[in-house]
Order: sequence, then C-alpha cells, then structure tokens
Amino acid sequence: MKPEKFSAELIAKREILSGTFHLVLQAPRLAEASRPGQFVMVQAQDGADPLLRRPISLCGAGNGTVELLFQVKGRGTRLMASWEPGRSVSLLGPLGTGFTIPDTLKTAVLVAGGIGAAPLLYLANSLVRLSDVKCCFFFGSKTGRERSLVEDFIRTKDFEYLCVCEDGSTEIKGFVTEVFAGELTGNKINTKGACIFSCGPEPMLKKVSELAEQYEIPCQVSLEARMACGVGACLGCVAATIDGYKRVCADGPTFNSKDIVWSHD
Repeated sequence: MKPEKFSAELIAKREILSGTFHLVLQAPRLAEASRPGQFVMVQAQDGADPLLRRPISLCGAGNGTVELLFQVKGRGTRLMASWEPGRSVSLLGPLGTGFTIPDTLKTAVLVAGGIGAAPLLYLANSLVRLSDVKCCFFFGSKTGRERSLVEDFIRTKDFEYLCVCEDGSTEIKGFVTEVFAGELTGNKINTKGACIFSCGPEPMLKKVSELAEQYEIPCQVSLEARMACGVGACLGCVAATIDGYKRVCADGPTFNSKDIVWSHD
C-alpha cells in the first residue's frame, strides 16, 4: 500500500534504558501493511511546532499493533517520551523499502549496533516463522546495560544470539564486527545460502560490508539518516551509491551493501 496518515492510539509505553523508550500503538491497517526494515514518520505534537515529523524504525508489527523503539535525542523525541497511554498519535507510513528475503535463504545473519537493533528485532521475530531458515543475531553495544535493547524483545529461543560490549561487562568483550569476523574465520557460519542484514553506526556497517564481500555473502544494510519529509520529496537524506546519490527514505533505508560508496576513515 501507499504511505498513509494513520491516527494510532498509544496503548503502552516503557523506558527500556535511560532515555530509550518502547511504544506500542494500536494501528491495525498500518500493522498489516508493514514489513521489517520499514519506518514511520511520527508527529510529536499537535499543531506545527515542531514542524517536522520524526522518523522512527518499526521494531515490530502484528495483531493490530505497531511497535517503536527510539532514543531521546532532541525536542521531538523528548515530547514523544512524555506521552502517556490513551494518547492519539499521527503516523505516516509504512515508509521505506524494507528488507528483502531471498528465496534461497538458509541462514540469516543479523548484525546490529545500539539502537540499530530496532529494525532487526522486527526481522528476527519474523524470520523464526520460517522453519527452514536459521537465524543468528550479533548485537554490539558500548555497555552491558544496552543488551536489554535486544533481550527484552526476543520472543523466541529459536535463533542464536551473541551480545558483544566494549566495556567487558558481558561475557564477550570487544567490537561486534571483530566477533562476527572471528565466527566467519572459524567457519562457524555456513555461508552457503546465507544473507547478512545489518543496521547501526556507519563504521560498523562499512566493516560488515567488507566482510560480506570478502566471504561472498549477500548483504543488506539499513542506513540511518536525518529526514525531513520521509517520502523522497525534499532530497534531504541522501547516500552516495555506485549509481549516484539515492534518497535514504524512499530508495532505502535498506540497500545492497555493494551499492554503497562508504566514506573513507
């Protein structure tokens, strides 16, 4: 379906971490039309202040509801964090291209960093319904506290999960890309029929893309960008690709990693 404006009712809100919130909104038609990797533009407050909607990834959809996971980073998200259940919320969506599930998929490898886990949680909980697909989830964070961004949302034990944190407060210390590379080097991931799905900071995505190319594994990356309109009209969120600049909101946010021209270190 084409993106539409929906009036959704906030039915649940909780603070997962300090400044990180999970919202559940009743929006049956939007939930039915949405798929992993897509996002919505959220109106933070009635009226024209703030003027622009905020882009928020869907971290889940089903049973008539959509779920949002976001961090407070500015005035718009601060307003969203103050909402209480029962509030009517204006959403524009579903937006973006979403992830593509190959017909030949046998092993789905998900690599997330921080709040980039949001769209991959939606994907993971969708993939486990496919009985012939194995799912491996690699999550990287700065501290062990952030593991709740994933563990609070795992609704099944049917996929492998590794949490890697930089401060050593979990069982695996380091960078998620280092651990992922080690799994590939040790042949612990069957690359035949595999596909990588990744979302997080650009340096992480660049390294994941390099590993995907090295091991000849198809890879889809979900890019993060500041957005104004969310529908491709303003050209305010572009990414450099081998075919020129593409709009993250309308041509993405998911792209084939081989198509992205990554910035130099």
